[in-house]
Amino acid sequence: MPLSEVDIRQMEAWRPTVAAVRECILAWTVVSVDFVSLLRITHPFARACNPTEGEVEITAQMCHDALTHGRFIDFGDLPNAVIMHGGNRGGPLWNMRALGMPFHEPWLFYHTWDSKNAPGSGHTLADHEFHISRPGFAGPGAVSIYMVNPLYGDPLGNFEVCELQPTVINGIKSLLLADRGLFNQVEGPLPANKYNCTVSPAAIRFADHPMAKELNNFGTPHSAAAGNIGDPVMTALLILNTRNIDRQTIRVDDKLQRARAKNGKPPIPAYDRVFSAPYVTAVQARGQRRERGEDQGGSHASPIPHIRMGHPRTYASGRSIFIADTLVNVPPESRAAFKASRTHYTVRS
Repeated sequence: MPLSEVDIRQMEAWRPTVAAVRECILAWTVVSVDFVSLLRITHPFARACNPTEGEVEITAQMCHDALTHGRFIDFGDLPNAVIMHGGNRGGPLWNMRALGMPFHEPWLFYHTWDSKNAPGSGHTLADHEFHISRPGFAGPGAVSIYMVNPLYGDPLGNFEVCELQPTVINGIKSLLLADRGLFNQVEGPLPANKYNCTVSPAAIRFADHPMAKELNNFGTPHSAAAGNIGDPVMTALLILNTRNIDRQTIRVDDKLQRARAKNGKPPIPAYDRVFSAPYVTAVQARGQRRERGEDQGGSHASPIPHIRMGHPRTYASGRSIFIADTLVNVPPESRAAFKASRTHYTVRS
């Protein structure tokens, strides 16, 4: 779909399920909005950061290819504190080449989060007769979606990221191109933001409005955009590279697929679901003091999930490898609850 000409007053945030995102991508409603013109943004960088029609079309094609080939991962709910931890720990590890990608081709990931305390939540971006709710700043249960493009043949493992904001535009459920960035590994000291990113912020970040300042965490659009896409993708890679985290492929029942084929409908693609809840518990428990209770006997092992931090190991030969983070003490009832949440889907490892 080309750049959308829209009535900005008809835009609103949207909290789609995985299935709704899938339908949106299959319907080719991956779009861009010319906020520079609609909001009369005068910042000199804003126009250069607007996606071109060609970029929108290529991104839509990558999303469609990733979806139909099963390269779509649902990470469940990731609170802000976990995403910040992921950026702080995952960024340096990725720069050390200690975090591998789940796929060599473009892939998508999805997660929910609680944005009720995020900058700009509950505000509107007003420009005289225009007003727009900030997509993604929608309170509890907000949804974030990202397309990750590993650069083909790049020996360093550099990659691109595009944020896809779920937004209803003129009544059409769409995925709106927002912040985009190119992540490059660097030698020597890391940059201040934990990873090196050449970013194209969403043009709306350059608006001359107080909410834009909040949206940028009262910093620059570029630094805010780098963190907005960098921390979630580093969190995703950190989780995927941590041992003992379940990841399952969700496929629609064969009977439903046959019924769709009989009615001339395309098959529903599979996707992966990551069992992130114990990891979230482990991160949130770090640094918390536990009250000492009455001695009940037993061992000194922690009764809750926790992360055994990975580290580099150098052998006598000079060869060096990274020992991955490991999640320990995931209770069986948590795993059972995860598997019970599949509804009508079947799981094949």
